[in-house]
Amino acid sequence: FCARDRVGKKPFKYYLDDNVFLFASELKAILTQPEYRKEPDYLAIHHYLTLQYVPAPLTGFIDIKKLEPAHSLTIDLKTKAIRKERYWKLDYSHKLRLSEAEWKKRLIMKLEESVKLRMISDVPIGAFLSGGIDSSAIVALMAKNSKAPIKTFSIGFEEEKYNELRYAKIIAEKFKTDHTEFIVKPDAIELLPMLVRQYEEPFADSSALPTYYASKLTRNHVTVALNGDGGDENFAGYTRYSAFQVSTLLDRLGWLNRLIGVPITRLLARSIRNTFFDRLHRFSKSLSDDYRRRYLSYTAYFTNEQKTALYTKQFREKMRGQDTYAVIASRFQESGSKNRTEQAVYADFVTYLPEDLMTKVDIATMTVALEGRSPFLDHELLELSARIPFGLKLKGLNNKKYILKEALRGIVPDEVMFRPKMGFGVPIDAWFRGELKDYAREKLLDGQLVKRNLFKRS
Repeated sequence: FCARDRVGKKPFKYYLDDNVFLFASELKAILTQPEYRKEPDYLAIHHYLTLQYVPAPLTGFIDIKKLEPAHSLTIDLKTKAIRKERYWKLDYSHKLRLSEAEWKKRLIMKLEESVKLRMISDVPIGAFLSGGIDSSAIVALMAKNSKAPIKTFSIGFEEEKYNELRYAKIIAEKFKTDHTEFIVKPDAIELLPMLVRQYEEPFADSSALPTYYASKLTRNHVTVALNGDGGDENFAGYTRYSAFQVSTLLDRLGWLNRLIGVPITRLLARSIRNTFFDRLHRFSKSLSDDYRRRYLSYTAYFTNEQKTALYTKQFREKMRGQDTYAVIASRFQESGSKNRTEQAVYADFVTYLPEDLMTKVDIATMTVALEGRSPFLDHELLELSARIPFGLKLKGLNNKKYILKEALRGIVPDEVMFRPKMGFGVPIDAWFRGELKDYAREKLLDGQLVKRNLFKRS
């Protein structure tokens, strides 16, 4: 009998054939066993290009699987019969009708309880501090419940639009933390071979790099670190939720958009090579799609059209009929919610959160023997959050995390709480056009990608 935690904070990977059952938290352990022949799974690569991670149960290797979060696995070692069951899930169908004042009180009580539980430790403890709402809230509540100054750690970049250090300093000064910061530079790319080995599966979240640095820096001072992970999934914090909300309202204008919007945005995207116009074209084009596929078009790294253009004829044939969008779209209805945007939040919670964010943090922290803890992912807080009417999370079209921000008024400074969202981005666009241009060309054009005849060299 095996099981994985509710949210997917920790991994569980396994291989079963007629002779052996192998399981581990790392692929490396299974790949060292003589019973398993190493063989890459090209379907996993196909999905990875769109999602930037490999969706469960795939791992990137044929016949090695990963158990989904909140699932158990029972294997009869005599008959080889496998029974997989889900033992927990969030249900968004039963909302509590409370006043905003009552919601604010309940949320702060539950979040503080969650923080206090995760501060219990017989080893030195600290916190990642990004300067965003979620990590700032955690640090504020840690400071309230600690007699000694909290140790906080922040990572920044020389490129100003990616640098959040000034916001982290505001929080560090307000709560009188023992604060340490570090600047990540392009030579950090030297870490890539080591990180590729640690992440094992195809994994492209560029913030794995600063997360590793933050973990390494933190581990020099403490053994346990709290973080703000899960706040966006709990309280609808991503910008794409607003875009999706808007698109749902514009559904009725689909015919007008097909006539005018799509051709104009296509022209802008092609003539002015700019991320904004590319996104605008994707948004305009998506308005005629099924709403679930539309949501995927906002988050896709390589769209279906881009993959078709990228693949060699042989690889395209091999992947015919394999629809990455359908993998995520199938999760929307599980939520129990009738609200389309809330369905998208749920889909992120069961895919993007465990497969990308939790994987990123778990591997970065475990690589340096640091224990990461996530108060926002406490299962009682998650269950409470699922019962909040969605209009209190995303109020109107663009007021994201509304009820959480209201609950944190007077706790987190307004200049941090109401600043534009940045995310934990990395200036890879500047790096790959500058110092890392030759490195990127060498890896892409002279490496295994072309030799294996997956992608067109052009």
